[in-house]
Amino acid sequence: MRRINKSKKKTSKAGLFSKQKNSDLIFVENSTDQQRRRKRKKHVSTKEQKKTKEKKQKNSKSGNKKSQRVEMLKLKKLRRLNKQKKEKEKNKRGKTPDNSRLKRRTRIPQGQTIGLNSAPKKLIIQGFSFQIHPIVDKETILENTWKRLSKAVQEIQNNEKLLSFNCEELFKTVENLCNNNYSKEIYEKLIKQISFHLTNRFQRIRDQMKNSRELSLLELVVQLWKSHTNSMFLIQQVFSFLNQTYVLQKLPIGSLTNMGLVLFRDSLICKNNDDLNNNNNNNNNNNNNNNNNQPETANENKKENHHIQDIEIEIEKEIGTEIEKENNNNNNNNNLNNENSNNKKIKENNLLYPFIQSILIFIQRIRFKQENLDIDLFKDGLELLSDCKFFFKEFQPKFFEETRHFYKRQGIKMIEKNDITKYLNYILETLNLEIKGIALYMPITTKNPLIGILEDMLVRENIEKLLNVGFIELMNSNDFSNLKLLFKIIFRVDDYEGISKQFYNYSNAEMRKIVSNPTSKPIIENLLKLEDQLLNIIADCFDNQQIFRDKLKSAFEDSLNIEQNKMSISLELYFHELLQKGFQKYQEEEIIMRFERCIGFLQLINTKDVFLAFYQRHLAKRIILNTTYSFDLERGAVMKLQKILNDEQKQIYNRMFKDIQISDDMLIEFKQRIHKFDLPKFEFKIYILTQGLWPSYKPIPLILPQYFLNLQNNYTELYLSKHTGRRVNFQNSLSNCSLFWNLPINDKKEGDTKLRRGASRKKLELLVSLIQTIILLRFNENESYTCSQLKSALQIDETPLTRNLLSLVQKKSPILIIENINSSITQSNLSINNIEFRFNPDTVFKLNAEFSSKSRKLRVNQVQIIETKKEKEKVKQRVFQERKQALDACIVRILKGEKSLNHKSLVSKVFHQIKVPLKQSEIKDRIESLINREYILRDDEDMQLYHYYA
Repeated sequence: MRRINKSKKKTSKAGLFSKQKNSDLIFVENSTDQQRRRKRKKHVSTKEQKKTKEKKQKNSKSGNKKSQRVEMLKLKKLRRLNKQKKEKEKNKRGKTPDNSRLKRRTRIPQGQTIGLNSAPKKLIIQGFSFQIHPIVDKETILENTWKRLSKAVQEIQNNEKLLSFNCEELFKTVENLCNNNYSKEIYEKLIKQISFHLTNRFQRIRDQMKNSRELSLLELVVQLWKSHTNSMFLIQQVFSFLNQTYVLQKLPIGSLTNMGLVLFRDSLICKNNDDLNNNNNNNNNNNNNNNNNQPETANENKKENHHIQDIEIEIEKEIGTEIEKENNNNNNNNNLNNENSNNKKIKENNLLYPFIQSILIFIQRIRFKQENLDIDLFKDGLELLSDCKFFFKEFQPKFFEETRHFYKRQGIKMIEKNDITKYLNYILETLNLEIKGIALYMPITTKNPLIGILEDMLVRENIEKLLNVGFIELMNSNDFSNLKLLFKIIFRVDDYEGISKQFYNYSNAEMRKIVSNPTSKPIIENLLKLEDQLLNIIADCFDNQQIFRDKLKSAFEDSLNIEQNKMSISLELYFHELLQKGFQKYQEEEIIMRFERCIGFLQLINTKDVFLAFYQRHLAKRIILNTTYSFDLERGAVMKLQKILNDEQKQIYNRMFKDIQISDDMLIEFKQRIHKFDLPKFEFKIYILTQGLWPSYKPIPLILPQYFLNLQNNYTELYLSKHTGRRVNFQNSLSNCSLFWNLPINDKKEGDTKLRRGASRKKLELLVSLIQTIILLRFNENESYTCSQLKSALQIDETPLTRNLLSLVQKKSPILIIENINSSITQSNLSINNIEFRFNPDTVFKLNAEFSSKSRKLRVNQVQIIETKKEKEKVKQRVFQERKQALDACIVRILKGEKSLNHKSLVSKVFHQIKVPLKQSEIKDRIESLINREYILRDDEDMQLYHYYA
C-alpha cells in the first residue's frame, strides 16, 4: 500500500489525519493488497480476542478483587497522566489553529496506479470548524471573582448565621479559577485575609487584657480558637478544589487546615507569616521551571506530585526553628537597635506565655478543689496547645516544674501537721485527682512523668518519716488497711528494700522483748503467736512477698541466738510439755502442727546439741514414767527431728525404741509364767534399758516390801537365763506406782465434828513414785510417823526422803499433814525445788483424813518429773565436753588435710565448719591441749604456724 500526496508540502507526523480544512487524502489499493490487509486484520483481531478471553477466565477463576481494583486504579492514573500531558502540550503551544491551513486540500495525482491489477480508490477526510474566544486579562478576572470570595470568607469568619452566598457557586468559581492557573493568587489572597482577621482579633484581646484578670485570657483565646476552627472548616469546604489541586500537591504546608493552624499560632506569638508566602513563591518558581523542562523519566513525575509524607513533623520542625530563632534573637544581635526593638514588641504582644500561665492558675484551682470550675474551658485550652504544637515544648516543662514546687511544699506541710493515716489518704487522693482530674485531658505521655513527680515529692522526699515513724505506729496499732496502703505507696519508689528492713527491725525488737524478758514464762507460745501475727501481715498487707518471709526468718535467727542455751532449753521444755500425757490443752493434730513449727525454730538455733541432750533425757523419762501422750507420737517426733540429727544420734534413738520393743516382748513371756510364782495379782511393767543409751541415775538404797522383792528376783532369773554375761540393776528412783486410796465421804450433821460410822467411801487413784508408795503404805499400820521413824524404817537417805515428803505435803494435794508445825516451817520452805530444806527429826506426819478431790486420778510423783538445777548443770557440762571433743576432731581434721596452717586461717576454718557458738579463747585452749597431747606441732621459728603431727 502506498500513500500519494498531490501537494508538495510535508504532511504532519500524525499519520492519516491532518488539521488542514477541506483536505483530501487518496489511497489507491490493489485487490490483492486489500485481501491481504483483511486477512491481517482478522488474524490480529482473533489473537486479541483470545488473549482477552484468557485474562477474563483467569480473573474469574481466581476471584481476586484486589487485582481488579489495582488495575482500575492504574487505568485511572494513566488517564489522569494523559490529561496532564495534553494540558502541558496546550500550554507549550499557546497558539490557536490556523483556519486557512484547514481549508486547504491535499490531492494525489489520479494518473498514477498503486498496486497490481486493481482500480484506485479515493478516501476524503474533511477538517472541523470551531470558534475562537477573545482573551481576557487575569487581573480583571481576579478582581471580579475575589470580591465575592472575600465577602464570603469575611461572613464565615464573623460567624454570621445567614450567609449571602451559595456554597456550590463559590465552589465552581474556585474551580474555574484554578483551572485557569489562578491557584497561587487565590491562595496568597486567602492567607492575607485570614491573617488580617486574626491579628485584629488578637489585638482586641490584648486591649481587653490590660484591665482584666488572668483567667479571662483563657476564656478569650479559647473562644477565638473555637470560632477560627469552625470558620476554617467552612473555608476548606469552599476552597476544597484549591486544597486538592494546589495546596496538597505543591505546597509543604499540607492542607488549608494546617495553614489555619500556622496562622493562628503565628498570631498568638505575634510572628509575621512571611514564611508561607516565601514558600509559595519558591514552590511556584520550581513548578514553572519543571513545566518548561520536559521530564526525563516517569520517577521524576512522581516526585513532583508527592512533596510531603508527614505534615505534623514538618509543622513541629517549623515551630522548633521559630522558637530557637526567638531565643537566639533575645540573646544575640545586641548591636542592632532595630532588631532589639522588634523583639521587645514581639515579647510584649506575645500571648503564649500569659495563656500558659492562665492554664497553670486554673490547674492550681483544681488542686485546691474550688467549686464551679469550667472543666470544658480547661480541656479546650489544652487542645489548643496540643494542636498548635506548643504543649510539649512550651507548656509541659512549666507544668512539671510548677507541680514539683507545689507538691514539695504541700508534702512537708501535710506530714508535719497530720498523722500517718491522714497523710497516706492525702497521697491517695492526690494521685486520683492528678490522674483523673488533670492528666486525663492531656496526652497519654504526660501521665507517667506526672505520677513520677508526685511519687518523688510526696513519698521519696518523706520516706524516712514514713518508715521510721509511720510504719511502727501502724504495726503497733494493728491498722492493717493503712499498712497495706503504705506498702503500695512505698513500693512505687523503693521496691521492697526499705520497708522490708523496717519490718525486720520491728520483728527483731518484738522477739527480743519476748526472749529477754524473764517474766514471760511461755516464751515459745508467745513466739508462735508473734509468728502467726507477722505471717498474717505478710499475707494480707505485703502481697505474700518472699523477701518479707526471708526477713522474718533472719529476725528469728538473730533473736533466738541472743542467749546461747536459754532458747534451746525453753524449746525442749515446750516439746516435753506437748508430748506429756497430762498436757491435754491441744488435740493430737494440733500437737503435731505445733511440733513442726517448733522444729523450724530449732533449725535456726545454733545450740542444737543442748536441745538434743535434754530431749534425750526427757524422752527417757516420759517412756519410763509412762507419762507420754502417745508412743506413736514419740516415734513421729523423732522422725521429724531427723533433719538435725547426725548418724550417731539417729542410731541412739533407734536403739532406745528397740529396747522398749524388747521389754514388751519379755514382759509378755514373763506374764505367761507368772502362775508358777507365788506373787500377788496386780498389773506391772518392767523396762530393760541398755546402759549408756538411757540417762544414768544414782541408785537409791531402799527396803522394799516382800512382794516387790519377789517380783524383781523372779524377773532377774528369767532374763539371765536367756542372756548370759549380763547384770540387772533396778532403778528404784525411776519406778512409779498406781495406789488406790479409800476416802470417806463427808456426811456431817449440824453439831457433829466426827465422821459417821458406816459411811460410804470413795476410791482415789494416786499416781506416785515407788518411794512415795512405800511411805504411804506405812500409814496403813500407824496413824502418824516422825521423820526419824520413816528414815529408819525405809533405810533411805535424808535428801530423797525430804523431797518425797515435800511432794506429799504440798498445798495443792496435801495427802500428809504436819502436826507440830513450828515457826521454821513456812509455805515458801515447803517447795519441791528447795533442795537445802530439811525436816526436823521430831516432825510428825499424819494422813489427811479430810482430803478430797474432784477427779478420780491424782498425779503426785512430781519429784521424778521435775529436774533440779544440779541435773541441768550436769547435762550442760556433758554437752560442753562433747563440744570439746568435736572441736578437737575438727582442728585435727583441718590440719591433716592442709598439713600446715597459720593461726588466723585455722580459726576461720574452724568457725566455718562448726556452727556451735564458740569464742576464739576456747579454740586457742583446744589448740594448746592438742599441742600438749602431741596431735599437732607448733613451728619453731613462727609461733603462729601449726603443723600436723603424723
